[in-house]
Amino acid sequence: MENNIINSLEKRYATKKFDVSKKLSSKQLNDLKKIISLTPTSYGIEPYRVLLVTEDKIRSELKKVSWNQNQVTDCSIFIVFAFKTTINESDIEEFIERMSNTRNISKDEFKVYKDMMIGDLVKGPRSKFIKEWAKNQAYIALGNTMTSLASMNIDSCPMEGFDPESYNKILNLEKEGLYPAVALAVGFRDETDTYATYKKVRLDENKMFKEI
Repeated sequence: MENNIINSLEKRYATKKFDVSKKLSSKQLNDLKKIISLTPTSYGIEPYRVLLVTEDKIRSELKKVSWNQNQVTDCSIFIVFAFKTTINESDIEEFIERMSNTRNISKDEFKVYKDMMIGDLVKGPRSKFIKEWAKNQAYIALGNTMTSLASMNIDSCPMEGFDPESYNKILNLEKEGLYPAVALAVGFRDETDTYATYKKVRLDENKMFKEI
């Protein structure tokens, strides 16, 4: 299994040119959603939402504010990870309610956990940089998704090269209390994409890792 993962990661690259004729199947799309939903997050609270952009008109608008990168419109599905700009007690109460219903355990059993979350995310020091915290959680989902897609022989390209304020307006995120963190173009590489042949450039292990 380990070798399979490594082989997948060796093959993975930030795809620059997608084959517009190849699309994810319904099963692959459902698997993609499941992968994202199974991503671990701090407390398990999932402080972000995931937009699966398929509408051509919207994608064309997004491309204009994404340095005109073709991946936005040429990929099979364009994903935008948007983080919650605030975390309040009602968010935590909703999460506890979901835990109670899912596990068939009284909400009273989670009181200590609930109070700890409120003390940390709502009233504690972390509340002062809650946007950064929530954005970091979205990046965990991004990494997990790219690795999982690689193991499924599905290509992707993470994208930070866009104007977030324009994304915010085009996708009407502000009314939902969201802000764009990062995007991911997903599909299948075009066989003429020369970037797929480039060797990966990485630090030597003795520079990357330090045993303490």
